[in-house]
Amino acid sequence: MTVRVSKPEFNLREKLSELDKPVGTHGNEILKSSSLQETCAIVGSGRKNFVINGGFEIWQRGLSWNSFNSTRYTADRWLQYAAGGSTITVTRQQFTHGQVEVPGNPRYYYRMDNTPDADGTWLELFHRIEDVRRFSDVPVTLSFWMRANKPQLDLIDQINVSQNFGTSGSSLVTVTSPKFNISTQWQKYEFTFDLPSIAGKTINVNSFLQLHWIRPSAVAADTYYDLAQVQLEYGRGATPFEQRPYSEEFELCERYYQLYGGLGNASGEHGTSEYNGGNTNGFHAYPGWCWADSSSSTRITLRQRMRRQPDISIIGTISGGTGMGNGKYGIYGGNTNQWQNPGQWIVNDINDHSFRISASSYSGLGLGNAVGYYMYGGAGFTVNAEYPTTYTP
Repeated sequence: MTVRVSKPEFNLREKLSELDKPVGTHGNEILKSSSLQETCAIVGSGRKNFVINGGFEIWQRGLSWNSFNSTRYTADRWLQYAAGGSTITVTRQQFTHGQVEVPGNPRYYYRMDNTPDADGTWLELFHRIEDVRRFSDVPVTLSFWMRANKPQLDLIDQINVSQNFGTSGSSLVTVTSPKFNISTQWQKYEFTFDLPSIAGKTINVNSFLQLHWIRPSAVAADTYYDLAQVQLEYGRGATPFEQRPYSEEFELCERYYQLYGGLGNASGEHGTSEYNGGNTNGFHAYPGWCWADSSSSTRITLRQRMRRQPDISIIGTISGGTGMGNGKYGIYGGNTNQWQNPGQWIVNDINDHSFRISASSYSGLGLGNAVGYYMYGGAGFTVNAEYPTTYTP
């Protein structure tokens, strides 16, 4: 004999919600989610931080810039505003080991300083995130830690988040944070921005989403701002700062800026501003071929494809048979198999993943001979595919 037992259907989610469990509002949202995608969006799982070098680990252009008055890139991916009538100093600062004010035991933070300028400086900093199409009709949350050496209690500082539609694209669209104060103690800030739809916009090359820290009035003389652990993520809440491996962060930076030859070191830094110090020791050689008695060339392949065809500069002093050493570059080999008297090098045939160095006005290279293109510590190439330094408020 078969016995059938039946029970009325019930909703498991509703029953779980009735249990007297301390799940909290966020836990209830997870229980009510109906798909893996929805759950991931709630908990903020996966890669999340759109800001590259938000921990200020990578400084390929140098570690300090003193009293400059033109807008320039400082830490990788960070654009510091400075006007002709005021001066700014930027430095990489190091946290004390074991400090507990800023969580996660970060190593470095960013300092912008108007000392010893008069009361005429606006402190402004930009970060530009590639491809505005990723930021259409979505909420994003910006979080960061900040302090100042003098309390800023006048509710003037703010963050502008702007959709920039690229060269000759549609007009800039900006969403602004509430104005905030800055204390002398580290404080975490969180701002959520509802970014509008980009439907109907003309989007061209060089589009980006811009983060803009701005104090739109002069700050008191001898004031500095410190900034750490900057993160932008989808959603309406800030999660803990994403700690990416150093090697990955470095590679992300190199889509926009790379160093070759004797410039930089394994820590992605220079020691002092411009290219004096922090460079690799010894020499760096690239094989070349002589296509005429006085001319030769070599081709250098970049470590990764860059955002655009880069601008390339040669750093150092060309040299020959005597005086080779730090800060020098030249050619060895040819007919005489020795250092060649200096001619000239030019960069040409550039694309997003390689470039050519052509040497001319040499004597005695010899058609068909092999030569070496040598660059000593402090001499090399800067390869720049960053966004223009144009001020975009």
